Amino acid sequence: MTTVTADRTLAEVVTADPAATRVFEAYALDYCCGGKKLLAEVCHAKNLDPATVIAMLAALDGGTESPAVNPD
Repeated sequence: MTTVTADRTLAEVVTADPAATRVFEAYALDYCCGGKKLLAEVCHAKNLDPATVIAMLAALDGGTESPAVNPD
């Protein structure tokens, strides 16, 4: 996933990483019809801290990779 910042639209975030929909749905953020809105704008409207949402999106990055296999 590319770096998510508060000045990206919800649609841009979902396009870069479709798994972001899980975070947006958990916070009831409309990434479909409201996808042209900036993350900061949507978070402000919902009284959410954008940094918290960004941290949740960043956590998706660590959880999508499969574990390394040790051949020994």
